[in-house]
Amino acid sequence: STQSTWGAQGFHGQGFTAPNEIFARFFGALVGGFGPQGPVKDQPKTLYFTCTLEELYTGTTKRMKITKRHTAPTGKVTESEKMLEIEVKKGWKKGTKITFENEGDETPGHIPADYVFVLDEAPHERFTREGNDLAMRKSVPLADALSGFGFEVEALDGRRVEVKMTEIIGPKTVKTVRGEGMPCKTGRGNLVIRFDIQFPKKLRSKEEVAFLQGSRP
Repeated sequence: STQSTWGAQGFHGQGFTAPNEIFARFFGALVGGFGPQGPVKDQPKTLYFTCTLEELYTGTTKRMKITKRHTAPTGKVTESEKMLEIEVKKGWKKGTKITFENEGDETPGHIPADYVFVLDEAPHERFTREGNDLAMRKSVPLADALSGFGFEVEALDGRRVEVKMTEIIGPKTVKTVRGEGMPCKTGRGNLVIRFDIQFPKKLRSKEEVAFLQGSRP
């Protein structure tokens, strides 16, 4: 039996095993989970949650419902539900992890697992995120690209950001509007605008012809 084996090693072998160690080994084997070092910590549970860019721009609160199993020493199992709140800070990025310690199932001889929530970003219809910058594409008719123009961009918080282009716009032109990107420790990133030039089916002026020739690699 287990008891006789440990007794032979502990009292008749070359080394002496302390009585409290024998007690821990014996009763740990009976309850399952306890060992010489105490209760065993269960493996963490990883879950994903999604935020829009608008939520990451302004900050928000996410409520996550979990179900916990409670196993009594008698073996009886009950369940309960709990709501965990995640305070999403401005500027958080995809992959950010939030840990709630010891919120897992409760089992005799075990320390409940941690819940680890991992942030994912939902795709946006207008913007893509590049670090702390927000990037977008703007379609521009060739006539406006040659003469200059202005337009507005709706920010993630609903503001209207005015952008003026006074120079000639080419296919490789990039406009940077400073301070209109995502929140970060140093303030805000930038808004980065790239342009798609809409060429007419027929060129109507020497300027348009020259522009098209100049845009060729």
